[in-house]
Amino acid sequence: TLLSEGRETASKRLRDGLVDWASEVFRDFDESVNIVTVLMKHPTYRSPARFATALLQAGGEVKLEINDGDLSQRLEYNFLRIPSARAATLGEAAESELWVSEVLEQLAEITGRDVTRIIKGVSQDQHSCALVYTVDFIHLVNQVAGYKEALQAYQSYVDRENNLGINRRSLHCFPAEINASVYEQLMSTLLGQDARALDNRVVRLLEHEDRVVQFLIARSLGLVDSKDGANEDMKLQFMLRRANGQGTLPLTLPTASWPDLFAALLQYACGGRSVLANEGNSVDNIDYSAVDQLITDELQRRIPGSGREQKIQRLQEKKNALDMYLAGDGETRSGFESDIRAVRRGPDGNSIELYKDRLTEDFNALMTMVIKRQVGILFDQIESVRAAS
Repeated sequence: TLLSEGRETASKRLRDGLVDWASEVFRDFDESVNIVTVLMKHPTYRSPARFATALLQAGGEVKLEINDGDLSQRLEYNFLRIPSARAATLGEAAESELWVSEVLEQLAEITGRDVTRIIKGVSQDQHSCALVYTVDFIHLVNQVAGYKEALQAYQSYVDRENNLGINRRSLHCFPAEINASVYEQLMSTLLGQDARALDNRVVRLLEHEDRVVQFLIARSLGLVDSKDGANEDMKLQFMLRRANGQGTLPLTLPTASWPDLFAALLQYACGGRSVLANEGNSVDNIDYSAVDQLITDELQRRIPGSGREQKIQRLQEKKNALDMYLAGDGETRSGFESDIRAVRRGPDGNSIELYKDRLTEDFNALMTMVIKRQVGILFDQIESVRAAS
């Protein structure tokens, strides 16, 4: 064969034959095996402490020796790149999520690092995981002169060509950034704070601003609720009510503490489906038009009738629900302040804040501004209907 076809052609035939054979043998492997499931059953690695130790011993904590410059503000992170377990039930999903969380906490305890610096990164590879160690040793704001100059120019920008004034929408290309620039400039009016650039993780939510508004209205009306989870240890999760009494759709996995509003909103606005959704299963997708109808039906239930006065009352009811949610009262039985207090257990068993960095501050600020802005829009709609009489 080598003489008649040449070495390269023969190698290609051998390779293709091996690939075809492997594809047949392992045809169902991808659908049936997940590394999280395997590790949780492993006689050694089912212990989160032992698995975390093995990861670090395998080289996940190689230190970078950097001696130049001021390193007093450098930030060290470990990213655990691991796939989400493929679970058939909420209980199985909650169990796997808890195992991964305990691995993260063990990594923090062993390395002596703040648990917020040990971050889970979702992998698309079902058969492997990796621990990545990084150091941010150049402080962007304090050490990069070009960034400071660009930031000052951005914040002082005045659009004369399109007569937009200080509106910075024209400087951005993507919907999330365009929408975020509007809220950044509303900080002074709505929050009494100086304008600042929002954290990128928060900006991502504004890719579909209408979904963020819809979620907050649904939450304020009790259509997104925190319900009991799969077992006694994992009690609470955010659930979206389905149309026509068809149950609920989980937006977060069950947790032993208060569920994470940021995770729920990210799943709702960007994920577009149940947190347990299977590929190709349309039943797990979020039908946003159906949620609109749920909101309409709920308001109609509270204030029946089709006249102009009933329309005004329903707009007022929606406005009041948002006001009460922001104030911490009403249908949710908790309010926004309670919703954002997502906590998790540290290695010592005590509750600690899940987000200690800018994410908390900016998420709080954005949600507050979205609610206040929507309340203002509803007020204008009420006045418009009254004026049209």
